[in-house]
Amino acid sequence: LARVRRLADLGLFEEARRLCEQILGPDAEAELLMALVCQALGDIGAAEAAARRGLAAAPQSPAAHYVHAIICLRTGLTAQARRSLRHAIELLDTTEEGGHLGTHLAIEAGEIRQAARRLGVGSTGQAGAGGIHGRPH
Repeated sequence: LARVRRLADLGLFEEARRLCEQILGPDAEAELLMALVCQALGDIGAAEAAARRGLAAAPQSPAAHYVHAIICLRTGLTAQARRSLRHAIELLDTTEEGGHLGTHLAIEAGEIRQAARRLGVGSTGQAGAGGIHGRPH
């Protein structure tokens, strides 16, 4: 996964995708990284499928809900994105999880909170205008 992450950071998304496909399985972080790589490649169908698998494998992960929100926004599902971000914030507010979520995803709690603010989402369930731009982290 570290190599997949490095390749994605270098913009080598096709190579990152091929490598990630070799290691996919029950690992939520691999699925979420695959979702971000596929999103960067413009393969939104594959990104959606990988994000759903990652979320199913780690339903209590704020990072999983955040990645799901990124993909939802890319497909125009703003209400679903807000729900995912709201859930991510609620999980952050109620867990002892540190600021860094997922070794290879490099998603931090502050990044999730900032995205939620941009969409006008708080843990109280309020929603407003704004947007986030998904990218591999």
